[in-house]
Amino acid sequence: MEKLEFFHQYNKEALVVCNDRIRYAPHLHSDAEIVALFAGRATLLLDGVEYTLEAGDFAVIFPNRIHSYRADDAVTVGKFIFSPRDLPPLTEIFETQRPQTPVIRAARLRDSGIPQLAQEILSAYADAAPAVRRAYLMLLSAKLVTLCAPEKTQDGDNTAVLRVLAYCEKSFAEPLTLDSVAHALFLSKSYISHIFSDKIGMPFRQYINRLRVNAAERLLRETDRSITDIAAAAGFSGIRTFNRAFHLNTGMSPRAYAKEHR
Repeated sequence: MEKLEFFHQYNKEALVVCNDRIRYAPHLHSDAEIVALFAGRATLLLDGVEYTLEAGDFAVIFPNRIHSYRADDAVTVGKFIFSPRDLPPLTEIFETQRPQTPVIRAARLRDSGIPQLAQEILSAYADAAPAVRRAYLMLLSAKLVTLCAPEKTQDGDNTAVLRVLAYCEKSFAEPLTLDSVAHALFLSKSYISHIFSDKIGMPFRQYINRLRVNAAERLLRETDRSITDIAAAAGFSGIRTFNRAFHLNTGMSPRAYAKEHR
């Protein structure tokens, strides 16, 4: 079966991009992440807390924090995803602290120059030399970290959460159940269920369907495969289940989505 990439670890090279997509299922990674919402409205779920992002807001996600995004309408969003190890003056802050204010509202940024800096980076990053790229990310990160008020964290070990999410990412196109995941990872079914309810903020089945729908969205945008083939490739057992889950997560049918995005 074709491997459907959805989550990525951006720790080899920074990702700096501006586009209209900000719908991702709950995930975590070892990179730092800055999101700048230039137009539209979106919802960020970070460590079980929901934030509404309005145009002009920025979000700063420190490494290994469980987060997801969704947007029901059109958005314009800048994304800056990078390894904290590439910014030595900030590495310790990113790796040992957590922001008290992860969402920085547009009103606080009005005279900061940060939105203009973000736009400049998005325009110039692709053609910039490596040293200039690091300087750009360092400047943007330093300004935002100051505003988000980081503090020392006493978080426990996220190893089990990482294992569960990595396994689901790799295997979501298969007929997964709580029992099968528990058996594969040598964890108890009740413990995995607790991870999803307490850490991820949604039931196991809803999370798997989010992964499958996001994979299906990519195939609908980037290929001309039939909807039936895409449903099967994404792991859905039937077209009715696929249509229902797709509409629940995107607000439209797969056919309407394909017509709009192909």
